[in-house]
Amino acid sequence: MTCPASWAGPRRGVLAEAAEKAGLGTVSFVAEPVAAAAYFVHVLGHTMPTGSVLVVHDMGAGTFDVTAVARTARGFEVVAVAGRDDLGGADLDAALVDHLGTAAGIDHPWVTHPATVEERRWRRLLWDDVTAAKERLSRAATAEILVPAAGVEAHLTRAELESAVGPALAESVAATAKLTAAVTAGTRGVAGVFLVGGTSRIPLLSTLLFRALGRAPVAIEQPELVVAEGSVLPGVPKDPAPASARPTVGPVAGPAPAAPVPPRPERWRRWLPAALMPLAAASATVLMAVGTLVVLGVAVGGLVGWSILNGQGFLPNWGWLPAAPWSAEPPPGA
Repeated sequence: MTCPASWAGPRRGVLAEAAEKAGLGTVSFVAEPVAAAAYFVHVLGHTMPTGSVLVVHDMGAGTFDVTAVARTARGFEVVAVAGRDDLGGADLDAALVDHLGTAAGIDHPWVTHPATVEERRWRRLLWDDVTAAKERLSRAATAEILVPAAGVEAHLTRAELESAVGPALAESVAATAKLTAAVTAGTRGVAGVFLVGGTSRIPLLSTLLFRALGRAPVAIEQPELVVAEGSVLPGVPKDPAPASARPTVGPVAGPAPAAPVPPRPERWRRWLPAALMPLAAASATVLMAVGTLVVLGVAVGGLVGWSILNGQGFLPNWGWLPAAPWSAEPPPGA
């Protein structure tokens, strides 16, 4: 996996833990400028003598980093890092929207503070169109931006783009010049300045760097792919995940046991007042006892009657039971 060169153990540990949870197993890291240096040498074929440095200017959508990577006998080594976390392509988009608000009269409240779902949709469409126009102006001289709700189409030129984003790009150029001067104060020579990241497509950036450093930077058609492709090249040095930050994967805890379900009260308990429950329970006990006696009485009476009719078939002859009139046995004394 790749990460900024300035990321130390804690940040790399978080990334390693995320990779572990995603099922990628134990990962190793390649610093982004190291991957860019490998691409510069092995893919583009530029010469980088041992002891020289490559200045990597990386400006993406949200951040900016400038790094000096030295060529050593063992490969590549990061020797200096600078940059900002609040400078990137999104900030250039914001500057361009501000310019349109002034130049084209697009100063509607929903551009910065949408209040409804419809206004949020308009704002998203406008910003998407601004980003696309910025990218088109890297290759063309003009671009059109459709303003939702207003029903107008703003005309934007490359000169307007450069005027809007120039101050932000100048800040990255100043940081690059400062770092380059620091690493070349000794005997190190600069092998080149390499532009990485999608924002590097803006032609003004190359112009400003040339003016500040006295050398033309190396820019390619798809600078956003440099780090990804360079990180998988053979021989690129990889760093293991920090031992102190490597995640320890233990057994996965199962779901918590369900709480016991209390027994449902009898139907009569749902509406009977609590004060009458003891009396109701006693009455129920008495009724059950009386019912039992009645059932037993009916059963005994039935047996006695059946025995009389069948001539003491099931009961012993206690001497007081009369014989059945249709009994086959003669009466006593006959």
